[in-house]
Amino acid sequence: MPRIINTLDLAVDAGHAWRVVGDLADAANWVPSVVAARVDGDLRICTTADGGEIRERISELSAEDMSYRYEHLATPAPVLGSRGTLRVRPNGVGCRVEWEAEFTPVDPAHADEITAAMIAAFEAAAVSLRHRIESGSASGGSSRLGG
Repeated sequence: MPRIINTLDLAVDAGHAWRVVGDLADAANWVPSVVAARVDGDLRICTTADGGEIRERISELSAEDMSYRYEHLATPAPVLGSRGTLRVRPNGVGCRVEWEAEFTPVDPAHADEITAAMIAAFEAAAVSLRHRIESGSASGGSSRLGG
C-alpha cells in the first residue's frame, strides 16, 4: 500500500494554520479540481470540476489536537482503501502541517503510474494548502465538525 507524506513547515501560528486545515468545507479553496465542498454529519462531500464526487468519512476530529482522519468512501481516483490524516503541530518558530495518506491502486498492472499520479495530486494540494495558509485566507472555521 503506497504511502504519501507531505510536511509543510510554516512561519505562521499553529492556530492560524488549524483554522484553515480544520475548516472541512474550505477544501474547495485549496484542493485542486474541487469546486465545492460541504459537510453533512461526519461526511465531507466534495464536487470536482468535471462533476465527480469525493465522499470522505471524517473521524477523530480534534480542535485540541489540531488533527483529523479521513477515509474515502467514494473517489474518482483509481484507488481503494484511500485514507489519511492531517495534523498541525507547533514547532517553536511557527508550525508544521503533516499530511499522511495511503491507498491501494485498483489496477496492479498500472500501480506505478497510479502511484505517481496520486503523489503528484497530493503534492499539488499541499502546495495549494501552503498558499492558502500563508495568504492569511480562512473562512472562519464555521464548517468544522465537532470543532
